[in-house]
Amino acid sequence: MSKPKYSNSLDIKRPIIAGFYPDPSIVRVGDTFYVANSTFEYGPGVPIHSSKDLLNWRLEGHSLPTSKHMNIEGMVNSAGIFAPTIRHHDGKFYMITTLTDGKWQVLVTAENPAGPWSDPVRVDLFGIDPDLFWDENGDCYMTYASLPLNGIGQVKINTETGEVLGEPYLVSQGTGGKFPEGPHIYKIGDWYYILLAEGGTERGHSVTIGRSKSFAGPFEYAPNSPLLTNRGTDFTIQNVGHADLAQRVDGSWVMVFHGTRPKGSSPEWHILGRETCAVEIEWRDGWPVLGSPIEPLADPVVVEILDASSDLPDNWISVGSWPVDNCTKTPDGLLFTGFVARRQTTQHFELVAKFESATPHGIGIGIDGRHHLGLMRWGNEVKATWTIGDHRFDIGSVDVEGRDFEFVLRSEAMEGGFHEPVGPDKLFGYVRFEDGSEVEVVALDGRYISTEVAGGMTGRVIGVLAFESALLKSWHYRSIG
Repeated sequence: MSKPKYSNSLDIKRPIIAGFYPDPSIVRVGDTFYVANSTFEYGPGVPIHSSKDLLNWRLEGHSLPTSKHMNIEGMVNSAGIFAPTIRHHDGKFYMITTLTDGKWQVLVTAENPAGPWSDPVRVDLFGIDPDLFWDENGDCYMTYASLPLNGIGQVKINTETGEVLGEPYLVSQGTGGKFPEGPHIYKIGDWYYILLAEGGTERGHSVTIGRSKSFAGPFEYAPNSPLLTNRGTDFTIQNVGHADLAQRVDGSWVMVFHGTRPKGSSPEWHILGRETCAVEIEWRDGWPVLGSPIEPLADPVVVEILDASSDLPDNWISVGSWPVDNCTKTPDGLLFTGFVARRQTTQHFELVAKFESATPHGIGIGIDGRHHLGLMRWGNEVKATWTIGDHRFDIGSVDVEGRDFEFVLRSEAMEGGFHEPVGPDKLFGYVRFEDGSEVEVVALDGRYISTEVAGGMTGRVIGVLAFESALLKSWHYRSIG
């Protein structure tokens, strides 16, 4: 069979939800789309964003908002919450995902995506990336990447109790790429389709699709496989995969997926994590093919300003805990007692922050607990501390005794010649005194705080670190360049 003459790669430059929002799952209810994303070791878990046009998104809330919904305390890097699926059935939202502390699945429901979400129901199956599909009888089947079955497993479950109703069985092993995962089952016309991620979540990542007359398979895969991959291209967004399909009110189709924006010299490094992207889908001869990219026309202008009267924004997160446990609103401002952060959502930014505290405190940027840069006040000094793996380095300091100052952290483009190694950006840390003068504390190649160096599946976050307590007086985060 000759291969159809259309592309399976996509020249797309901008995500629809920027920053560390990987493993997107999408559902449409009425005229509104809802997207759920993985959160790994961060709380709260699984954000739900809404949009009517796929370009402008609003954070509705989190489907795993508290400690009763998930246990992520002490989670290692890139553990915790994997790959959710969001669906709507009989007037109710369902979200199912993997909680890797016990290698089991957690299912919650809500009438409103903003919550409240139900107490979690546990599905005791060993695997990742669960999907929900209801057959014509109303029975629900969970399809997932089964580790014991070494492929895509499927089994009927009771969504109210989590009971597994039978023995899981193998439905597919994909097209031959490594790590077939992220399955989604659809009934479209007379066919059942299975959408998969294959090739690993690195540069070989891809989306494949098969079809069958039964949702249990066997599945015949599309002659144009893979449906989507950007491997071997020079397109801006790489590592594309882990997709989900949705249909508009007018009958047209869209697909969301994640991808990265690596920068710098070979082999390139990405810092923002895997971001949610989208593309139009057309149908030819019973198979989906790529249409036009769905993307903003320009990079968004991001400005986040907090002062003594501000509440902590809903998009802030904490490692292995919840922001509410590490930040309290007081009459004098936000009082931090741990690490609370926001995702870096643009390639370059500037952060200016001021605190009132006698105890060690400051700001930090990192991929995880073993790969980060801190700009911290210790007594009468501000020190820059770089942690990479098992090693910690003090790489700069400034005396601030008796002077008011602000912390400044800035990401700028890194320049270099053809044979010079160039990172994705360069990070600068400054102390800015009340007269406006700045003293550089640190300049660090941004590749050392990248996913390729750290490993794992997360992206950069930027936030406040207080060893005892620190009162935030002002915070000004903005995108630049």
